[in-house]
Amino acid sequence: MPQMFTPSLVKIQNDPYFTAAKSALNAFSYCHGATMQAVEEGGGGEERNARFEENDLDLEISKLRGRWELASVLNFLDVFGPILGKDLNLSAEDIEIGLVKPDASLARLHIQLLKGIPPVSKTLEDSDKWVTALCKNLTTWWPWVAKGEIPLVPSKGVEISKYKELDPLDRLLLLKALCEVRAQQHDAVSYINDALKEGTQISTFRKDAVGRDGTGTSYWYDATSKGQSHRLYREIITSDSIPNDKDEECLSLPTIQWETLASNLEDFSKVAEKFAISKSAVEVAVSMKLQDDAIPALEKLRKKKERAIKQKQRQDMLLKKDFQNSHYSGNTRSCRTRRPISYTFVENHGSSEEDGVDGELGNLEAPSSHAVSYPKGVRCSKRLAGVPSHTILESRGLTAKQRLRQRPTRNSAMESINVSDSEDEAREGKRDLSEST
Repeated sequence: MPQMFTPSLVKIQNDPYFTAAKSALNAFSYCHGATMQAVEEGGGGEERNARFEENDLDLEISKLRGRWELASVLNFLDVFGPILGKDLNLSAEDIEIGLVKPDASLARLHIQLLKGIPPVSKTLEDSDKWVTALCKNLTTWWPWVAKGEIPLVPSKGVEISKYKELDPLDRLLLLKALCEVRAQQHDAVSYINDALKEGTQISTFRKDAVGRDGTGTSYWYDATSKGQSHRLYREIITSDSIPNDKDEECLSLPTIQWETLASNLEDFSKVAEKFAISKSAVEVAVSMKLQDDAIPALEKLRKKKERAIKQKQRQDMLLKKDFQNSHYSGNTRSCRTRRPISYTFVENHGSSEEDGVDGELGNLEAPSSHAVSYPKGVRCSKRLAGVPSHTILESRGLTAKQRLRQRPTRNSAMESINVSDSEDEAREGKRDLSEST
């Protein structure tokens, strides 16, 4: 990755890129004032404020993408991902948004990096205490991993609130320096050495430009190992001459311009179409590289995301449908009705419609001094006449009847039959003999 240089203030003011940036900043300030005035005059401008915040977020992200430090951070996280841990699963967009608006994802990234730099603070997992640990570590390492003055220093806890007020570019510089410190730890160095001994190509850890022309323009294509992020960068190096009063000679100081050309499928498609008809052989080669590698991978990634979204929508619809059905049918556990428990015989067995037999039993319980009328389907003996407790009801199911037929002591006739016992048969036999004689 290129190194940043700081030209003199005079040359910066005369630089056409500086003039264009200043004009854009003035235009942005004018738009900002006009927007705020319209909000104050119109009243109820929540939607306009939200739109302005979204535009402001896009503007800050575009500034971050114009710095090579962001590309270096993303490449570091991809190369050293195996030693940083599997839990650190952040996309490039998540990191960009976190640098603009510090959130839990950015905190988790810093904590994971700080855990690999001894000594590890015991309060690292506490709320925002990682900012203090970050300042303490970078204060020692800053002269070796960065240039200029450190944007944030320890100040008895005040640095936590100051970090949230920093410019997103300053937060990017702090993160870049932290990655440099993490790369110099023993486990990171051993990881690189072991991989090279096993035959891993050096291009896996150090990116090479996909194309360079004679004017100092280079193109860099970076794709993560899992294929979740694809970026195309362009680096333009120009030389500015600064007069030297002592030797009356001009010093050549290079100026580096870094920009992100593509970060999604639409951007890659536009760049590939534009470079395909270019007169530059380098741009044509870059277009072929994008059409062969980047665009097919991004199309596959988009289809995968679309399938995941549709599957989630179907699951949500099924859950919603099941909830509505259970709610309207009244089959939920909390809405069921419960009958009061009664331990009296009358309430449990008094209904003649349910049993169909209790009414007949009630008729049999009526006392009679002479003859006893038996209901249909009841059999009994003459000797046991008048004893209703021995009646046997035939209102049984088919299975019960089949079991009773196998018993030789009982008859299973459907209608009531008077079965004569042995004493009655003996008397009738004697009477018949006397009459015949």
